[in-house]
Amino acid sequence: MKRRLKQPETLFFATTDQDDFIISLDVASGNVMLEQVGKVPEEVLASDLDTFIKSLRPRNVVVTF
Repeated sequence: MKRRLKQPETLFFATTDQDDFIISLDVASGNVMLEQVGKVPEEVLASDLDTFIKSLRPRNVVVTF
């Protein structure tokens, strides 16, 4: 689909809390991107996958029953 839309190729690897956004890896540059499905990715989250993974922190979630 990316080729048909003439958009840069990306590799999907994670979802987000918002249904229409994904986290992907730009094949050409190696940047980790926040991408709105069907659109050209614009926001760089990290310069590479290693940096992105090292920046992740657990979220405190309180579960009540």
